[in-house]
Amino acid sequence: MPRILNQFKVKSATWKRLTDDGIETIVGTTDSDNGKYCISSKPPELQIMNSDENNRGKYICHLSDGIEERIADVFLDCPKISVDEKKILAAANEKKSLNYYISTSLPAVKSLIKNQNEEEDILMPTDENDGFMSLEIQSTCLNDKGTYVCTATNSLGTGRASTELYVGERPVIEVSEMSYITQRQQSVTLLCEVSSDLPLTKLLWEKNFSLIEKNNERKFSGGNIQCPSLTIKDAEPTDKGSYVCYATNDIGTTQSSSIDLQFEETVLNDSFRAPYYTGKDTDSEPHFAQVVLGKWEAEYARAKSQHLIDEELRIVLIGKTGAGKSATCNMIAGEEIFESEMAAGSVTKSTQFKRVTVRGKPILLIDTPGILDSEVNQEEIEKEISKCVLFGAPGIHSILFVMPIGRFTEEDIKVIETFLGYFGREKMEHHVIVVFTFGDRLTEGKKTIEDYLQKAPERIRCFIERCKNRYVVFNNKLNKFESFQQVQGLIHFITSHKYEKVLSYYTDKLFEAAEKNLREKEDEIQRTLEDMYNTRVEEMQREFDKIKEQITNLYESGVQVEAAKECEKQLQELKIRSEEELSETKQLYESRMSKVRDEARLGAESDSVMLNFNTQQSPGNEN
Repeated sequence: MPRILNQFKVKSATWKRLTDDGIETIVGTTDSDNGKYCISSKPPELQIMNSDENNRGKYICHLSDGIEERIADVFLDCPKISVDEKKILAAANEKKSLNYYISTSLPAVKSLIKNQNEEEDILMPTDENDGFMSLEIQSTCLNDKGTYVCTATNSLGTGRASTELYVGERPVIEVSEMSYITQRQQSVTLLCEVSSDLPLTKLLWEKNFSLIEKNNERKFSGGNIQCPSLTIKDAEPTDKGSYVCYATNDIGTTQSSSIDLQFEETVLNDSFRAPYYTGKDTDSEPHFAQVVLGKWEAEYARAKSQHLIDEELRIVLIGKTGAGKSATCNMIAGEEIFESEMAAGSVTKSTQFKRVTVRGKPILLIDTPGILDSEVNQEEIEKEISKCVLFGAPGIHSILFVMPIGRFTEEDIKVIETFLGYFGREKMEHHVIVVFTFGDRLTEGKKTIEDYLQKAPERIRCFIERCKNRYVVFNNKLNKFESFQQVQGLIHFITSHKYEKVLSYYTDKLFEAAEKNLREKEDEIQRTLEDMYNTRVEEMQREFDKIKEQITNLYESGVQVEAAKECEKQLQELKIRSEEELSETKQLYESRMSKVRDEARLGAESDSVMLNFNTQQSPGNEN
């Protein structure tokens, strides 16, 4: 009720009630008492006797001291209740809170009731005060399903609001086979069945962590809500890999088991088979040097190399000495591929790369030494960054900035800022993910990463914000299974960001120059291999010609027929050996050429190729 806040001396008070049709009715004055309404003089409060729902409305108090008038009002009604959500969907074992916000102008009696299968249960709220009621369910189960009704009653009536809680399951995905073996140009269907209590909202497939585009109908069919099984049409060896189905309903998303697709080794068609020497002495027969490495073999091997470059994720790790870069690489790879900085006296001395496969996804890990530590000179920095660019050409998908959990220093942020300074800083920041190592220190200190970042210097917090808060925490003391899950989370983080950037990687003039250098190296390696193999083939050809000449001379002599037959036998044996050697030669050539990019990277490193950083003027691109 209104209060007098200053020395305004009330001589008369009048209370009016505003009805729904906008008409004001006097319900009480200081000089009257009609039994229903009564005004006490000090303070001028309006008392309503035996109030009920008919007394709802707006009440206006007019106060007068004989000279001026002051007005105050109050609205009387039954309680009003609002909720956060009218319908809550939860999976089993989730924590959920049902919150009710109560507005009432008069004292009210509150209650919470659960309706399930036409049965009512009275519940005790977890938290309650005059304007609030809450029920917290620590671990949901199927029995928690139902409608939760909050009621509040005062003398003017009752208000109520309800929340429907649905406890269900994420979709269940069952795959028929864990692996398939197919052949080139054959279609194959990866069978799976999806069951769900709720309608599916999304279904998609990934191959080697990369999303399969739904609009590629020439290559794929199915793989959607109507038909979960995925059919790969006219399969090629490039379709080999690990396939995973994801199904989503309103409760959440389920991931299927990984399905492995492999190819049978098939013999080349006759149209692709290079001819071997048959031993027939005709001028039309091709020589070994002409057939050992045909155009098809060269193009096919280079195409396999290019496919590997297109499929791989190229990841650079940056951080000061001792941050845990090599240990992070080893955790991603699932094996000790680099000497870990965490081992006593073991520190990466030079930029190096390793190719690994994580659940079918080829990944190129580039581990850098403490190239930006304060004691390293400019020439050494540019030498190591040149290697980093050469190894990462044609571009980098992700830069992992590794920082240990501990005391922040200015040197931490200086490392990454200096590195980005050699490139287009703004564009390259789109590809940075901060990796905090030694996450076990947070667990031991019972802190979260958010607690830790709150105490970080402003410069570091600003840098993380510029990177759109992309950061992960790596715990180096997890078991093998937990560590694998941790790595999977990081790879999904990188690939999901890759989708956002339309399968992009960072590149600029430095990377373009490095790519040109590597392609020249690849051409040089290809010419060297072809020259080496063709030289050997020419030697075989001369050996053939020598034996054939002996046979001709022996037959012409007319007296050494047996010796001639023995030479023919030697020639036949040589033919068989040459065919085997030619086959091995082609396989070796194809194997080396399919990995020619890595050989070119190592070649560029041994040649100490230095890039010209003065030519770097563009802000960088995303391809």
